[in-house]
Amino acid sequence: MFEVRNGSQERIHNTLIARLVKALCQGGRLVGIIGGSDSHTLRRLGRTYTVCPATSREEFLQAIRAGRSQVYGAHSNHLSLAADIYGVVLRYYPAVFSVGNRELPAGVRVRNIFLSILAAPFLFMPYVSAMRHSFIEHSRITEFAQILASQKCPPLVAREAE
Repeated sequence: MFEVRNGSQERIHNTLIARLVKALCQGGRLVGIIGGSDSHTLRRLGRTYTVCPATSREEFLQAIRAGRSQVYGAHSNHLSLAADIYGVVLRYYPAVFSVGNRELPAGVRVRNIFLSILAAPFLFMPYVSAMRHSFIEHSRITEFAQILASQKCPPLVAREAE
């Protein structure tokens, strides 16, 4: 079973995985495919998913194993990654600045408010980090796809148990 679409990965990554799985299937191997949102925030929960003809959990898993599943949904990009990071980071501020929040002792709250004000100029960093991650990931996937295309490595072949 292979995850051919991960909602937290960029299209180039998911496309490469799908191509590798397709090559495996062309070699005569039956492969189950799945997709998932891999969401760490509620914003993307369930936006990438697996569909199978089934009416129960057991039938669903059996359909995946039999290669009768399909995947749908969104891919990620630097904007959605940055939005996820900001979603987590910016949830911190209401917790610190909320007077009604009794989770933080007064001394800790004052310290955290002070540190939050000092850190405010750096709130652009999640976007920079997301851009850098996307650039590096795109470069790695492109390089790996080129290596596979040039046959510098052995072809992907399913090996039978000996």
